[in-house]
Amino acid sequence: NNWTEEACIGSVILGYSGDLLKAYPPFVNFFERTKTQINECDRQSARFHAFLKKCERRPECSRQTITELMIRPVQRLPSMSLLLNDLLKHTKKGNPEHKDILLLEQAIAKVKDVMTHLNEEKRRTEGQITIFDIYSEIENCPASVVSSQRRFVCRADCIEVAAEDILCGKGYELTLFLFTDILLVAKKKTGKMGGMLRS
Repeated sequence: NNWTEEACIGSVILGYSGDLLKAYPPFVNFFERTKTQINECDRQSARFHAFLKKCERRPECSRQTITELMIRPVQRLPSMSLLLNDLLKHTKKGNPEHKDILLLEQAIAKVKDVMTHLNEEKRRTEGQITIFDIYSEIENCPASVVSSQRRFVCRADCIEVAAEDILCGKGYELTLFLFTDILLVAKKKTGKMGGMLRS
């Protein structure tokens, strides 16, 4: 309603950049889990399935499923970046002195910052989820394994070959979990990981 010929797209994007940083990370970080949960509820509950189908028929949904609609915000930032770059290119061609050029450049930089922040947050969240999964997988695992400063590096299954009874004894199947600051050694049990032995 307040749009005028003097309005600058760059300033509009910059005005909302703080909101983008707050809203996007939680949405993107838990997008896959949310989608999985919705699909599970859809399969298990006839009422939920009927509700979703009813919503799909609404004109504003354009016959798209909820998961198809949910991916839209995830795709929006790269599209916005492309649009702003195109706008900058054409604005420079039309009027190299246009006042929106600097604001567009700042807006492009801010959108890139948001996307970089998103990628870092997603990696960090996935790392924490992996640590929680490992903690849950190991019987009697000490709570100190879960730490916000710790990052999971890799996992390796092996067989102990030491002649002496160093960990469990020769021939035992072990799983090693390498983190940035500790090595977690767990004895394999039939069907699941055993108790933590040494870290």
